[in-house]
Amino acid sequence: SQKISKHFHLKPKSIFITMILLLLITTAKISLDVYLGVQNIKISKNYLTKGDFVSSKKKAQSAQKNFKTAHGEFAFFTSPVSLIIPKKIKGVSQALKSASFASAALADFSEGAKLLSINLTAVVSPENKKQTITSQEYSSLFAKATFEASFAFELARSAQNAGILNNLLQKHGYNIKQLSQVSQISYELTNLINDITATNTKKSYLILIENNNELRPGGGFI
Repeated sequence: SQKISKHFHLKPKSIFITMILLLLITTAKISLDVYLGVQNIKISKNYLTKGDFVSSKKKAQSAQKNFKTAHGEFAFFTSPVSLIIPKKIKGVSQALKSASFASAALADFSEGAKLLSINLTAVVSPENKKQTITSQEYSSLFAKATFEASFAFELARSAQNAGILNNLLQKHGYNIKQLSQVSQISYELTNLINDITATNTKKSYLILIENNNELRPGGGFI
């Protein structure tokens, strides 16, 4: 009976140690996914500024996968204590979800920019006419990116109400807002592309040069 009693007392200790190890491993995995997501976002933005839209999209998609995985792991692991500290847990969950949507927006914007650049290249280079892409393709991507970025911004704002990571979330929200604005402007401009470039038709332009050194009612001699 003494051996049975000893075994009985050791079992809760073993369970406790196992739970601590599981906590450490899960925390490390979530932290790693978040770190990789942040790094992939930075690399994606760098590729985007260089005009490498393909690489930018791939890195943004990798970041989305990282943040989505971290969000799922965090939701599963914190579900037992979600009723004890609901506000904090909800805030972290919203922050991770916001990062995931922001990554998706960056990926869609990169793809839209790639298709738009291909179309503009086809316009100025007649030999590339076969590569012409309809404006609906990149227009829909810019619209989708605008929606995703706007949703990510609202999630980031909600996450700030939890009182955690305020500085990081504020910077994150600023970057998302910029992406949303650029995506919206790009979407609006694509509606004018076909009319300006005459992608599917021929168009003639009259160019007037005004000399303001010879004053006229319109501002100068034409």
